[in-house]
Amino acid sequence: MFELLITILLGLLAVFCIAVLTYPFLFRDLPEVLLGLRIYISVFLRQKQDFTIVDDILQIAHSRQFSAKPCILYQSESYSYADFDYLSNQFANFVRRHSGLKCGDTVALFMYNEPAFLWTWLGFAKLGISCAFLNYNIRSKSLQHCLDVSNAKVLVVGKDEELRDAILEIDSVDVKLWMKGTPSTDQTSEGVHWIDSDVSKASFDAIPRYLRRVKRKDVCLYIYTSGTTGLPKPAKISYERLTLIVHVLDSFYITHKDVVYTPLPLYHSSAFLITFSGIVTRGATLALSKKFSATHYWQDCRKFDATVIVYIGETCRYLLAKPQNLDETNHKLRMAIGNGLRPDIWTEFKNRFNIPVIGEFYGATEGNVFFRNMDGRVGAVGRMSPLLKLLRKFDIIEFDYESSLPVRGPDGRCVRVPLGEQGLLITRIDKLAVFDGYAGEKSNTQKKILENVFVQGDRYFNSGDIMVLDSGYYLYFRDCIGDTFRWKGENVATTEVAQVLGEYPAIKEANVYGVEVQGNVDGKAGMAAITIKDGAQMDPSDLFSHVTSYLPMYACPKFIRIMEEIEVTGTYKHTKLQLVKDGFDPASIKQPMLFMNFDKKTYVDLDSVVYKQIINNELKI
Repeated sequence: MFELLITILLGLLAVFCIAVLTYPFLFRDLPEVLLGLRIYISVFLRQKQDFTIVDDILQIAHSRQFSAKPCILYQSESYSYADFDYLSNQFANFVRRHSGLKCGDTVALFMYNEPAFLWTWLGFAKLGISCAFLNYNIRSKSLQHCLDVSNAKVLVVGKDEELRDAILEIDSVDVKLWMKGTPSTDQTSEGVHWIDSDVSKASFDAIPRYLRRVKRKDVCLYIYTSGTTGLPKPAKISYERLTLIVHVLDSFYITHKDVVYTPLPLYHSSAFLITFSGIVTRGATLALSKKFSATHYWQDCRKFDATVIVYIGETCRYLLAKPQNLDETNHKLRMAIGNGLRPDIWTEFKNRFNIPVIGEFYGATEGNVFFRNMDGRVGAVGRMSPLLKLLRKFDIIEFDYESSLPVRGPDGRCVRVPLGEQGLLITRIDKLAVFDGYAGEKSNTQKKILENVFVQGDRYFNSGDIMVLDSGYYLYFRDCIGDTFRWKGENVATTEVAQVLGEYPAIKEANVYGVEVQGNVDGKAGMAAITIKDGAQMDPSDLFSHVTSYLPMYACPKFIRIMEEIEVTGTYKHTKLQLVKDGFDPASIKQPMLFMNFDKKTYVDLDSVVYKQIINNELKI
């Protein structure tokens, strides 16, 4: 018997040694596999019990451990989990009495970051009402489009006067308007309901669960994304998908003891989906600011005793651009979590601000995969070895930049790229990796799905991102494809900008793209190659007024290149590659160019003097 036991132990040892020799990443991968399995089991149990994020929040808010614990910190205000529950109840009871809204309806929120944004959303969610989060930077036709495509029955507008003005400037608003704050004399038009007084009179009574008859496939909220083409599209975030997303912070080992600070806008997925939903389902504390401020950033971290910050790459650059001071390392941070931190500033950001751990991640708002880098590997967005790929089904395939399509072989199937070569990231769509698509035109959803990729009948989500997986199985982001670029932390859809330019009377045609600006690395600045209608005259000041009226400032083209003809492909698509390579240097471009001068509120001639001022950061872009 003893000899048999020894033989078995030796056999197991031999198998283990062979496994380690043939797969040297075993020890590194096992903790990740166990974490992934734990998350999947948790998600499965919640879905089986028909639990939603609302049930998770209520479970935390009604527990002895967390009821009195701070849930939201904002400026000098503090709201416990019990407060959060009661205030959302109060809003929900107001909705029940005054609106006629019911489970399955949709409303829209147009608010800056503030605690009321969050309990307003929860109040609606307790009634099974979906919320569309509108970008507070958009105006005019873009705002009208986002409101229309949401099919919202009510629009809740924040207390800030500029938000009210933006809504009242829209030509046609076919929804009920609920305004927060105090009305001014010119903002008391018919159809506007100033709700604060009525909300304050509503009951704090709990909302019966039967009022939210939602299923896991139902939409909980909409977050707008520019995607690759066209006007902003509302990405559907189902209860099922949100159940998965709330575990993102779990993968970074965030606990109930953490205070997580973010100044990022709540209408974005980083702030709401990743940060807020992850915090309130594990009893941690959210420290929130109205907007990002590099000047007050570290003061806020100290004031709130933040232990974790959530960033996007552009905010890191703004912080580094500030002069050094002793207070910037006087904090309690143990981790920074975010995406878009570029390799050229990664180490400097970590060392200068004394941040022990950088947790970089990758995940699109509407995407169905999430990667994270906890190894400290500079520039990587995650690590995906063959074993880990069993949990996240993705591939990197060859991509044709000219046709903007994946390369397919003689058999009609896509072609995987070797390790170390860049290609298009695609992720398989299945029960554990759902893609909810967009509201509105079905074609927008279909464009993001690749079919018959490797075998007949398979379906993959097209991320639109170029990635590289190196020999150590670290994953790196390289670039976006399609008609989009990123500037100052926001995605810009070139077709939307081109449409606005095309509506200017003097412009015949516009081809919009992003260009890199030496010395300014907040992404790619917008540039447009345009042609002028015969006999027309273009007024630079009028053009400035036109684009700023219809586009958020980050989307306005900073450079204009006036051409006699715009080159197109054989299928009449605009060519951009050479234009992007040309940039905006007047020394190498013969055509006239204009630069958007914010101080003068006009477009000015882009000559060698202006070019040098831009490169030397002497002019605001």
